[in-house]
Amino acid sequence: MEAAADRGERGLPVRSVLGRASPRPGGDWRDAVALGASADADPAQERRGRSAARAWGRFTRNFVVQASAADWAAVWLSTVRTALAGLPGVELVFFQHDEVVLHAPIAAAGDAAAVTERAAATAYGLVFPGAQGSTPVQAHVVDCYADAK
Repeated sequence: MEAAADRGERGLPVRSVLGRASPRPGGDWRDAVALGASADADPAQERRGRSAARAWGRFTRNFVVQASAADWAAVWLSTVRTALAGLPGVELVFFQHDEVVLHAPIAAAGDAAAVTERAAATAYGLVFPGAQGSTPVQAHVVDCYADAK
């Protein structure tokens, strides 16, 4: 994360685990940073330049975290969808960020829940190979979508 922030402070792009690239800062940012670093900059211009650089560094650090989480979620969803092909009657109803809602016959509900949890672990291993950690996905079987938590 420190390296991502450092790259951002220098106006360089960063990448998520699977390669999504951050945008580069705009011309106003480059102008403020260059002016703040110039030999004839006054103290206010120096502060503005350093502040702009630090702010973009925070953005790039957060970009790596959020984009890598989105990478994991995309792999998780595709892993869930692939596994659901083997569960007749189970359908994907909703997916957003880190939530999956499935519709399943009661007899298949336990299997569908297990699929989502296994798929989360599989996606973690694929996106973050060798990393220590986990994805705390817990499936809950409910009778009504409104009861899902």
